[in-house]
Amino acid sequence: MGPVAIALTCNLVGAAYAPGTPIPRPDEPTPPPDSAQEFAGTEPATARVVEGCWFSAHKPFVLHTRDRYIHGESQITRCTTPAPVYCHLQSRLQMWVPYTGQWVQKGEWADAGWKPCRPGITLTPSYRCPSHSTGHEFITDSWLTIVTHQAGSASNYVNSPRERFACS
Repeated sequence: MGPVAIALTCNLVGAAYAPGTPIPRPDEPTPPPDSAQEFAGTEPATARVVEGCWFSAHKPFVLHTRDRYIHGESQITRCTTPAPVYCHLQSRLQMWVPYTGQWVQKGEWADAGWKPCRPGITLTPSYRCPSHSTGHEFITDSWLTIVTHQAGSASNYVNSPRERFACS
């Protein structure tokens, strides 16, 4: 599945484009392999200036085959010019539980806090498996919230592709 950019509406004064006019989008970067990507930012049809950042969630991984730690990675990959004033990136690992049909958080949220927006802000949530008994699917789940120069805000999330590990 290829990357899909979703822009959230941020209600700011002024329509930039007439109905039927193609809306220009900032160039969308290509996500790294084994990751998914989204855009958190203002909607071109309602904002004076499009502000936002693309961010990715990488497929969970282990550093060694016998390692009991599962890691994820989330990263702000690119921002518009001008970039939003502040970004708040959060990420966690989730495990699929088939008998309940739900994703369950494993480990703690990784939280970058509020920072000036810039590419390269990275988080690496991790979870220590109690044992290697049962195979489960994991994803990296990431959220990005931005604050614009016009005092607007927008949020979006992205889930990485699934990866299976022997972990209970």
